[in-house]
Amino acid sequence: MQPLLKIKDITSHIRYGKNVFKTEDDFGPIHVFDRKDKRMLTFGSIYEQSCISKSRPHVLLHQYTQAMITVLLFTDPKKVTMLGLGGGALAHCLLHSIPDIELKAVELRPAVIKVATDYFFLPQDKRFEVIQRDAFEYLTQKATASTQLLFSDVYLSSGMDIRQASKVFVKQCRRVLSDKGWLVCNLAATKGVKHTFIETVLESFDTLYIATLSTGNIILYACTENYDLNTKALAVKASAIEAVFEFTLEPYISRLTRFSWVSATS
Repeated sequence: MQPLLKIKDITSHIRYGKNVFKTEDDFGPIHVFDRKDKRMLTFGSIYEQSCISKSRPHVLLHQYTQAMITVLLFTDPKKVTMLGLGGGALAHCLLHSIPDIELKAVELRPAVIKVATDYFFLPQDKRFEVIQRDAFEYLTQKATASTQLLFSDVYLSSGMDIRQASKVFVKQCRRVLSDKGWLVCNLAATKGVKHTFIETVLESFDTLYIATLSTGNIILYACTENYDLNTKALAVKASAIEAVFEFTLEPYISRLTRFSWVSATS
C-alpha cells in the first residue's frame, strides 16, 4: 500500500487518471484507475494498493514493492508464498525473475482476484496458484517448513490489517518457513505498534533488518537464521540482477538497518 497523490474524486477521476472500473463487495469498494501507461488499484481510500505498467507489468513501480523484492539479494528461493494479492504486481515480478519458482498467493476477496485477473493481467502460469482464503487462517493450516520466502502485505481500505502485527501471526510465519527462510512484511502502523511488532519478530527470528522508506512504509526482513549483511557483496549481486528488475536496488540496500533487542527497546 502506498499513498495515492493528487486525488480529486476517488469515485470518478483523479487529476492524472481515469476511473475505468469500480465494484463493491462485502469488504468495501474496489476501483481501477488508468494514468497513461500506469494502471492502479485502490480500495476506495487515499492509498494505492497496486500499480503496474500496462506495457511492462513485471516492473515494480511502488517503492515498497521494490524494497520488498530486495530480499532476493539475500536468498535464492524456489517456494514462495504471498499473503495479500492486490493487483498482483509482486507476482508479476517474481514470476519474471525466478524461472523455476513455485508461487502461491493468498487473497481473501474473490472480487480482488477477479479484478487482478481482468485488469492487471494476472499471469495464468503453471508455476503460480492463487488461493482464495483468509491469509491468517491459511497460515495456521499450512505445513511446517513448507515455504522458503513469505511476503506479507495484508491491507484493508482503512490501512494495515492489525492482525499482521500480532504474536500469533509472527509465530505462524516462523513455523511455516524453512531453514534460512525469510519473512518480508510491509508495515504501516503507529509507532507503538511498530515497536511491539519488532520485539515480537525478534522473539521468533534470529535476524531482523528494517528499511524505512520516504513514503512512510516500513519494510521488515526477518530470517530464521543469523544473517550478516555485507553491503559490498550485496551491491555486486545487485548490479548483476538489476537488468532483470529494471530498477536500481542500491537505495534500498543503503536503507537497511539491523535491529536487535537493544535497538528495539531503546
